Amino acid sequence: MPTIQLPNNGWRPRWYQRKAWDTWERGCKRQLLFWHRRAGKDEINLNMHAVSAHERPGTYW
Repeated sequence: MPTIQLPNNGWRPRWYQRKAWDTWERGCKRQLLFWHRRAGKDEINLNMHAVSAHERPGTYW
């Protein structure tokens, strides 16, 4: 069986994303991220959702 590594391919948050990622890992359910364009909002949220979906199985649309 293949090994699944999440976040994908050793993704690491950028230095300014680190605080949001660490807060989320400690169990924060809601965050407001006021970041500039191209700050990686989609990237960090996609990885957060991938990890969460793996931890809690369900049907995701």
